[in-house]
Amino acid sequence: MRNLEVMLFFSLIEGVLLLLLYRTVIEEIPLKRLLKFITPAYVLGYLGVYFFLDYKLYIPSYTYPFHQIVMLVTVLLFFADRMKRMNEIFLTENPMFWISCGFLFFYTGSIFYFALHNTLFASYPSISKNGWLIHSTMLVIMNLFLAIGILKIRKA
Repeated sequence: MRNLEVMLFFSLIEGVLLLLLYRTVIEEIPLKRLLKFITPAYVLGYLGVYFFLDYKLYIPSYTYPFHQIVMLVTVLLFFADRMKRMNEIFLTENPMFWISCGFLFFYTGSIFYFALHNTLFASYPSISKNGWLIHSTMLVIMNLFLAIGILKIRKA
């Protein structure tokens, strides 16, 4: 088994856990129902995209963008839920706000890297190395947002 399959399996588990997390946090009933539908569709879609489109590629150019689009939709559903209710005066005191901002930042930025890796970046290895540096920087920034969210949990 290559490291790539381990990373893909981890991303699948991460996606399911994040969908379940947001399903418990979102209070709007239609959005909860939508997430109940999205979770099994995500698993089937993720596996289908990998096995039918990405299996032979060096970096999955379809699986990761699929994962990132589903996660972006989920985070945007969370923000839509919060904006509809707007009973929180200080949104920045909500730990899920910071956690969602981290995911929004990371998935928005890295979707382009993975979508273009096997097409554009494969021809230019120096750009690919810089892309990994940018990706790693976005990952660090996302983790900083997560840390702020965890600190807000401790204060609450």
